Amino acid sequence: MTGDEQAICLPFSNLDEAVTMLQEIGKRGIGSGASIVSLDFFTQFASPTFESSDELKQFLRSNLGIEHLVLVLGDKYAISTIKEMAEVTVDQDQAKIIMLGISKLYQNEGLELLSHAEGRGEPYKVLLNPDLIPLWEMILSPSPDNIAEAVDEDMKEFFRELYKRPEMTDLFWLSRFRPLSARQGRNHARDVAGFFCPMDNEVIKEICETLRTIGDNCSIRNDLGFIIPLEYGKRARIEWGFHYDQTDEQERLNAEKVQKELAEKTEILIRKIKGLRVGGWIMNQGFSRMESFLYT
Repeated sequence: MTGDEQAICLPFSNLDEAVTMLQEIGKRGIGSGASIVSLDFFTQFASPTFESSDELKQFLRSNLGIEHLVLVLGDKYAISTIKEMAEVTVDQDQAKIIMLGISKLYQNEGLELLSHAEGRGEPYKVLLNPDLIPLWEMILSPSPDNIAEAVDEDMKEFFRELYKRPEMTDLFWLSRFRPLSARQGRNHARDVAGFFCPMDNEVIKEICETLRTIGDNCSIRNDLGFIIPLEYGKRARIEWGFHYDQTDEQERLNAEKVQKELAEKTEILIRKIKGLRVGGWIMNQGFSRMESFLYT
């Protein structure tokens, strides 16, 4: 730790571009941690309620055109390098505005923001320009009061005070300590499929498409969790999440179908893709480079 660590997000409209950037970051050993995180991961990270996380995900995906985020942790030199490498970035200041203005993004204020991108190209590339930070601040008026608006009446004061703490909008602090698992499970149970594989665009796309098809066929909500580079960009760890309501009998049955189909499809993928391995749990606190992790 050097005392000047920060986090930065790089938004992408497709998985190919995100994987290519992650591979480059891994190959060059930039930062203390790097990962592709799904919108499902990020929005639950940033949102005080499950409903607001879904609304934020819808805004980022449908309105801004963002499908994936590359999250990088590093000191000031690593962050500076990432800003030179990426076409579009979301730094700590921008992330704080989004997190504290979240309840307004899917209201009239969000529509007003989008109006400034009409006819000017991909919305996220236009609106996430650092020169437009004052516009975001003016329209969203970010504050803990906005967070409080998203929760029940009896919790408003608690959340108002909680989000006055700078840690709650600090991407580096949140990534370092990962107070995430409770938020992920607040509306559903979660089963995970994990793989180690070559850092290859086509391989990763095939794995992700297979896992998505399994979830969709079994009527189970599912999404990419994260992709982390290994061996300096040569390999990757993929985690995919399947989410279901454990109190609903039909969804429990659907989740059982997922596990059966997952076992069958995993065998097929292992025979087809050289170097693919099923990934067990890696128990670690926070988010860091994984070069020294041992796996088989």
